[in-house]
Amino acid sequence: MTAEKVSQQLSRVEELYRGRMEALQRECTDKLAAQDAASQKRLAEARDAADKALAKVRRAALHEVQRAEAFLESKAQVSLRLLDQLGKRCAALEARVADMRPLAEAAQAARDRAQELELRLWEAQDAAEAAAAEVAAASRCGTAAVGIEAAAAEANTAAAEASKRLAALRGELVEQAGHGAALQSDLAAAQAARLAAEERLEEAEATCRALRDENAGLREQLLEAALAPGGVGAGGGAGGRVARVEAGGSMGPAVADELWRANLRDAASRASAEAAALREKEAAAQAAALAAAQADASSREALAAARREQVASSRALLAQLRRVQALEAMRLRDLQDIHALERRLGSAL
Repeated sequence: MTAEKVSQQLSRVEELYRGRMEALQRECTDKLAAQDAASQKRLAEARDAADKALAKVRRAALHEVQRAEAFLESKAQVSLRLLDQLGKRCAALEARVADMRPLAEAAQAARDRAQELELRLWEAQDAAEAAAAEVAAASRCGTAAVGIEAAAAEANTAAAEASKRLAALRGELVEQAGHGAALQSDLAAAQAARLAAEERLEEAEATCRALRDENAGLREQLLEAALAPGGVGAGGGAGGRVARVEAGGSMGPAVADELWRANLRDAASRASAEAAALREKEAAAQAAALAAAQADASSREALAAARREQVASSRALLAQLRRVQALEAMRLRDLQDIHALERRLGSAL
């Protein structure tokens, strides 16, 4: 075998090796292209799935925020209506207190009149005692003994009855003074209840203002989340990972799948965190609305208690006025009896 044949065989072997190497290179290139296309397809599918999941989470968050906003609006409207009713009831309570002031003044005037009548009764009693003394002196003188003794006995009886009535009137006057003090305490309690109702009204208004501010903050956050270009906090990280996956597509499908899974996990965690934050805000808003409703209920209860106290004080005042009128009528009858007794004594003397 000559050198020329050896060279020809080496050339054929080299050509065969080159052909096989080129075939292997073409096969590897085709496989890499197919893997790259499959990776790009999976990446596009993963991107579409992530976008759909983010859109779904965004729609759910928007729905929850809208529902919370509607709930807060309804609670705010109810609170405003209750505040209006509370203001009207407070105005009515003030008007009722203003109406009760003349009655209190009338009760004070009745007490003054009762004291004046008591002084007159004392004077009448003194006059009756003087008349009895005169009758006794006249009986000792022996003029008109029988008639004067009868008149003296009648005068003594009338004086005893007047003393009894005077004692009863004194007791009635003490009771009337106690009722007057109770009435004044009831008026003071009604004024304190009115002040407490006004304070609760101011607290309810402050709660409504806080609810409106929180509602405005939720609305601004919702608008910011809706106007964000790549979702809430998800655009930068997802875009960077997609760029790294596209730049390193030749690394193989395993790395691309791992990056896709990591991207999807990050997006899901961010979406769950946003949903949890929205739920916390909704719970806080509901708690604030519940606190406002409780404040309104307590205000209504305080107002109802004040109205009950007002009605009770009005009834007590009317009863007191009736007692004063009855007492004055009794004292007038006593004065008439004393005057009749004085006339009879004068005619007898």
